[in-house]
Amino acid sequence: MTRKQTTPHAGAVKPDERPGALAGGDLLDAPGPFQSTGIQSIAAERQRQFEKEGWTPEHDDTHSNGEMAGAAACYAMQATLDGIERNDLIQTVRSAIRNLWPWANHWWKPKTRRADLVRAGALIAAEIDRLDRLEKGGDA
Repeated sequence: MTRKQTTPHAGAVKPDERPGALAGGDLLDAPGPFQSTGIQSIAAERQRQFEKEGWTPEHDDTHSNGEMAGAAACYAMQATLDGIERNDLIQTVRSAIRNLWPWANHWWKPKTRRADLVRAGALIAAEIDRLDRLEKGGDA
């Protein structure tokens, strides 16, 4: 995996700031249900992936076989485990995660239910952005 080294820049989004520019600006500034800490957290996680992990759109474009969507599904499934009471179903979900995780095991970093859902959302956003670039004729 090629990673671009980045350094934080002025105006970098922090988790406690409104990252409206990351989601098209107007969406997060609009009144109503889109003023969500969930959306803000997902946008902040996406920004963290750029700044701290060094992931870039060009890097994301190399994952053209559904890896980001698959990884998002794994984090979302992980978030369901606390609510499952049947041991056989827990084992089935854990097995599905192991089988579907698209990258090396050291990249699997589950945390809390909320954090896992935020990661899932950020990975979905990355996949949507990749598909949008592909549709516009980019290298995705």
